[in-house]
Amino acid sequence: MKDFPTRTAVLVSSVSIFLLWLALPGGGEFWPLLIVACVPFLLSVCRGTRKQVILCGLLVGTGHFLVQLYWIVFVLGQYGGLPLFASVPALVLLSLYMAGYVLIFGLLVRRFIQSFSPFICLWIIPCAWVGLDWLRSFLFGGFPWMDLGYGVANIPLLFQSADIWGHYGLTFLILQINTFFTLLIVNSNVKKAITQLAVPVSLMLLVTFAYSSWRWQQLEDTLQNADTIAVGIVQGNV
Repeated sequence: MKDFPTRTAVLVSSVSIFLLWLALPGGGEFWPLLIVACVPFLLSVCRGTRKQVILCGLLVGTGHFLVQLYWIVFVLGQYGGLPLFASVPALVLLSLYMAGYVLIFGLLVRRFIQSFSPFICLWIIPCAWVGLDWLRSFLFGGFPWMDLGYGVANIPLLFQSADIWGHYGLTFLILQINTFFTLLIVNSNVKKAITQLAVPVSLMLLVTFAYSSWRWQQLEDTLQNADTIAVGIVQGNV
């Protein structure tokens, strides 16, 4: 696969902003798109120059968090008393900060692709994303927002495995599927790549779905015989 020109890399990676918005809560909430939403961005950084990766990382990260965290403007205005000329720049600055993690991820992906086999990349690329999500959750006060694993929050059958590996595990699986498709596209020997990569990805999916199905059925059986109480939830002040 040839390197992308800068303009093409920017256009291709921008598709990920739209796909992530369509897939995640707060946007289209069409969760099946999660398994391909990061592929355009991954393609643009796999063969991009260092400058292109930095540009695409900042673009995708900033665009993604701007459209996903738009509600911060209203929260800061209504509960924090900030006017728009203060709350909008606050959102932009926060999005730029969080985009830094996407930029670092892009640089790591570029290095991994250059240094390791597709099989190794299948595991370390998702690990890099999850590791950066984890860092973002506590550095500078922590901003654990819009992790990809949250995208299946409305599908109980799919997130039952989170009781073992948390939402980070779900994020790992989502990124691994995206990485799988990306590696198939960028690898010149597609047949060999499928042989190396399809089996581990299929096993991961099979085990995850099998456990989730069993766990969901177990919970349904328990709930049928459980006592019920009335509860209320009140959001805390900001």
